[in-house]
Amino acid sequence: MQFFDPKYFDDKKEPEKKRALVNFILDDGSETMRALLNDRQLPQLGFTEEEVFSLEHFNKRKAELLGEEMLFAGSFKTNTYFNKIEMNIERIDALDVQKLIQELE
Repeated sequence: MQFFDPKYFDDKKEPEKKRALVNFILDDGSETMRALLNDRQLPQLGFTEEEVFSLEHFNKRKAELLGEEMLFAGSFKTNTYFNKIEMNIERIDALDVQKLIQELE
């Protein structure tokens, strides 16, 4: 995964609350895909609220995640500007490679 810095914005329903969006690139070994996470899904990757809203802490945590294998579920759409498929992440699950191999055998 290649993470980009979060983009911050004010929540329209709760003006005193900040929200964050994070774009990143998923790579399954055959192709890459752009994906989008919001601050509600980031805890599924182990990010705390402090890490989401502090670039220094965010960068440390994202470095720890590089090379991790995970399962992502979500919806897909075509970005007409770049003519590429993008994924809007809704759920992230840890991947136990050995368990998956046993299930497939």
